[in-house]
Amino acid sequence: MGKVAALSTFALLNAADLLSTWMALGLGLHESNPFMSMLLAQHGFGALIAWKVLVVAAAALTMALLWPTSPALTAWFLVGVDALVAVAVVSNLVQMAPAAMLLLVAWLCIVAGVAVLAWAAVTWLERDQATMAARVEQWHAPPRHWWPEG
Repeated sequence: MGKVAALSTFALLNAADLLSTWMALGLGLHESNPFMSMLLAQHGFGALIAWKVLVVAAAALTMALLWPTSPALTAWFLVGVDALVAVAVVSNLVQMAPAAMLLLVAWLCIVAGVAVLAWAAVTWLERDQATMAARVEQWHAPPRHWWPEG
């Protein structure tokens, strides 16, 4: 998975968590995460948005620091944090009424579609860069002659 696609998926999942939280709060439900509940009570929904932006920025920084030396560890890190946010979204879905769930499912389908498109674009760009690197190497290679050297 490309770096941009991985981080985009994480950011989109966090956006889905914010949206599902907002919808759940609109239905009269309560925030179950104690830290987020405290932020919400003391500073309002804007604090939740600011926290999510900070979390995505921290994940981007972690990815930037880890990726060059350990891409596999970075990928597992992103899979883990994606799973945590996905659990939060599913938790919000389970608590909501069916009508709100339909709206959120539509949003999640859009998020998944964007994530797949981002992954495809990054994959294509990485493949294209490898192809261009091979062409540049071929252009700079010494010429081959059809006659035997000797």
